[in-house]
Amino acid sequence: VSMKDALNQQIKQLRNRINDPFTINLHILGQTMNLTIERSEEALYRNAERLINIRYNMYASLYADVRDKNRFAAMTLLDLALMLQRGQEEKSQVVSKLTEITQNITNQLTESLQDD
Repeated sequence: VSMKDALNQQIKQLRNRINDPFTINLHILGQTMNLTIERSEEALYRNAERLINIRYNMYASLYADVRDKNRFAAMTLLDLALMLQRGQEEKSQVVSKLTEITQNITNQLTESLQDD
């Protein structure tokens, strides 16, 4: 299966999962995207649009002497991917700490019940 076929299959699966379809237009990096999404996720898409454009414009203004617009897009993608990874690492640390706390509480309750 080619990469294009795999992507088309994933897109088809996503479309089939949409229960309450809603069409929006997003404007990202000078491109207009007409998307059909789950109505309940509109705010997520609008926030993502805003975040991408803010990051891109930040890099474009920081490196105004650079003419390669693809470079700004690549920097934006890298920045967002790093944000995602850091968020996942933080989530993992929180889950680990909560698991440890839960285990400590369980151990204390077990010891308390055994003492009675």
